[in-house]
Amino acid sequence: MGGADKKWKGNFWFCFAATCYSISYHCDILYLCDILRIMQSESTKLGLNLKRIRTKKGISQGDIARELTVSRGFISTIENGKTNPTLATIAKLAKAVGVSVNELLK
Repeated sequence: MGGADKKWKGNFWFCFAATCYSISYHCDILYLCDILRIMQSESTKLGLNLKRIRTKKGISQGDIARELTVSRGFISTIENGKTNPTLATIAKLAKAVGVSVNELLK
């Protein structure tokens, strides 16, 4: 049997917006990789949309950071798809740039 035929079973730890979760799983390796890839692509899409909307409206990362009382670097990590902000943060980002959450996430 090849490596892709092996099953993993146990606990899987992941962090989302500075909160760590443990979930039980029983699936093959490729499936876990697919989940992580989907999460990454959604983060990238959010970041690209935020940057597109922000620059179109002439809003700086610093403007958003001040409104949300976070660092400019945090806004940069969101725009670069390197972090998964909470739903509350996504709602605040949408408000800061003057769009709906749907517009920011599409």
